[in-house]
Order: sequence, then structure tokens, then C-alpha cells
Amino acid sequence: MDPSVSQMLRGRKGSCGHTCNLYVWTLRSCGIPIAVDYVPYWGNRGMGHSWNVLILEDDRIFPFDPFGEKRAVMPYKPAKVFRRMYSTNGRPEDAPSDKDVPSYLLMPNVKDVTAEYVKTFDVTLECDEVQPRRKNKYAVICVFDKVSWKPIYWGKIRGNKVSFENMAGDVCYLAAYYNDNGELIPLTNPFILTEDGNIKKMGNEITEKQSITISRKYPKFPRMDVLARKLVASTIEGSNTREFTNVDTLMRINTPPIDVNDSILCSHKKYQYVRCNIPRHRTGDLAEIVFYGKISKEAPEVRLQGEIIGCPLPDNKNTMPFFMAMDGNYETYFVKTKGNDGYVGLDLGKGNEHYITRVQFCPRSDTNFIIIGNTYELCYWAHDRWISLGQKTANSHELVFDEVPKGQLYILHNLTNGSEERPFTYENGKQVWW
Repeated sequence: MDPSVSQMLRGRKGSCGHTCNLYVWTLRSCGIPIAVDYVPYWGNRGMGHSWNVLILEDDRIFPFDPFGEKRAVMPYKPAKVFRRMYSTNGRPEDAPSDKDVPSYLLMPNVKDVTAEYVKTFDVTLECDEVQPRRKNKYAVICVFDKVSWKPIYWGKIRGNKVSFENMAGDVCYLAAYYNDNGELIPLTNPFILTEDGNIKKMGNEITEKQSITISRKYPKFPRMDVLARKLVASTIEGSNTREFTNVDTLMRINTPPIDVNDSILCSHKKYQYVRCNIPRHRTGDLAEIVFYGKISKEAPEVRLQGEIIGCPLPDNKNTMPFFMAMDGNYETYFVKTKGNDGYVGLDLGKGNEHYITRVQFCPRSDTNFIIIGNTYELCYWAHDRWISLGQKTANSHELVFDEVPKGQLYILHNLTNGSEERPFTYENGKQVWW
């Protein structure tokens, strides 16, 4: 049940849908025409989103996000955009029933407004020949959510062809139908509707194989760059005083780091203390940092060990203290308050000074890069399911799979940890996300 206006005002928080409703109730009471537009599922990531839209003269619209003040900008790819209407649209005579498609696709007060946001295309394609003959007249078109295909619209089956209207381009879809047991049965292999309206079919007959190199299981979205920028201007420093009164700067982070970063350092003297010092105007958001060094110029490089030091000191208000950047867990991170000093590092111990040779660090992130020690499984889609191409335990931040069928839709599962994953194709040596 949606919260009331009084509950929203008292709680001062809510989901995107709840906040949209608050704007609608408020502005409509003032005579301002406003509606809620939404995507049930994005075309290139899981879940969906709602936002408000002002209805202007001449059927123009001004969409805005309830959490911001500016015109709404699509953060991800929409496949379908709908508008919640005050009135009902009526039910077309040839519309399916909720036995044919999910009831949320048949709401009478919802209007398809995809064409008001992006270029759309009508899609007609042949059903997969491996499917048995059907008596079904209606199909659904799906996008991939976190772990499965989710219907976002319905269409008609005529003979061996299925059609859908007003679909957004640059999205990967799957056509399917519901059998008598309510199971979603694919009608086609996945296909990409390109930006210019062409259909690129996946799951073609396998004639070639290739080796592919994988660096992530989920696309990296701009939000991760925002987090990474919080480390810019941080410095790697060495000192022989615990207070770092006499300090040498060994490296400066000048650009937003990406996933796990490995930087070679060259120190001309040995240090007892080494740290990552975060500038006062930054919060840090440092997930992990590891220092390497040599006891002598001729000695082999080793991972440095010692007492973890840092500031600010942990207290009840600081739930993400400095030692979380050295706990071996990419999902925890060190954050400090802007305007305060903050650092994390090591005291190597008196008599154990080292030359600092390398630093490996990772900003706060979605942890969807390849993690050393985790086990992964690569799959490709064939007919009506994901087919395994084998499992590998990562010994670097990249995975290489050989003998991979070319021109397919793939997905990478992390069998050790994590839930976010996304289908991709492999083009010109790179993962392309859908």
C-alpha cells in the first residue's frame, strides 16, 4: 500500500513511485496537469524507475525526476515507457486476457508513451522453428532483469510470425508466450533491435569459435565514476615518523581510478610508515589498498604487513572507519567527512623499513569486476536456456575462455558471491552489454 501524504511528509523519504505520487497530489490540487511516467524494466539493467511529467500546451511534456530539480535525463536505456492516466483508455476488442499475458500489461489507465522519449519501431519476426505448434494468439516481448527475462509488452501471433508495436531500439529482446501451466516459453532466440530498427538475431547456428577475455559480469554505470572521483588528489606517502611530519609523496591519484588499480612506485629510500592520504575536500570511499615493497634493492618484492594505522579514529558515528580499506573485502570501504583529515596505512615496525615498490587500490564500487579467488561460470543462450561453457577460478582480474561459440549472447555468473549480472555480446575484442 502506498503511504499517505501525511506519512510521506513525516517520514521525508520514499521510493521513486511514492515521491512521484506526492508531486501528483500536490500539483494537481493546484490545477497543474502532471502525470507519472515509468519504465517497468530498463533495457540495459535490472529494475525500473518512475518520474513525473508536466503536461504542457500543444501536447508538449516536461519530464523531471522527483529527486531533482532539472529536466529528467534517462540514466539507462528504456525499452518501453508508460504513463499512468487519471482516466481509462478502454479495452481494445482484440486485447488479450490475463491468462495470456501478465495483468500489469493490461492496466486500463496506462498509456504507451515510448515514442515521446525515443525513436520506436514496429517489430515482426519469425518464431523459432524448434517450438511446437501453438494455439496461442498472443505473445510477450521481454528484456532481461537480474536473473530472468521479464515481459514488458504484448503482441500478436499470426501463423509463424509474432509482432510488437512501438519498441525502443538499441535493446536486446526475447519473444515468448505463456503455456497452460503459466510458464514463460521462448518463441525466439534473443534478438537486438538496433538503433536504426534492424533486427540482429542471436543464437545462430554455430560455425566458428573464439577466445574471449572478460573483465566484468555487469556493466559499469556512471554512478561508479562518481564514487571513484572521491579518491582524486589522494596521495601515496612514505615517512619515518608516525605523525608523517617528514613525508615524501610517492604518487598522486590524478584521475578517477577504475576497478582494481596497480601502480608501480619508485622510492629511493626505505620507510617505516606508508599511507594513502585523502585530501580534506574529499571523502575517499576507498574499498581496498595493498602496499608492496622490498627490504633491499636486490630482494624480491613482497606484500607489506604491519600495524594498520589511520584517522579519524573509529567511534559510534563513524561506521566506515579506515581499517575497512585493509580488511580484504571489496564490499566494505573507508569514508571520512569532508573538511577533516583522513588516511589509512601501515606501520611496518622499527627495523623493518622497506622500499615501496607498488600500490594496489580499489575505489568503492559495485564489485562486479573479476575478483581473484572467485569462481565464475560462462554461459551462452541456445533455443530456450543458458548453456554452460565451463567454470573458472580467477587468478587475475581478467578471465579468458577458449572455444567459445561466436556471435552468441553470453552471461557470466559469479558462483562465489554477488547477484548482479547482465547479458553481453563480444565484439571487436570487447564486451558489449545488453
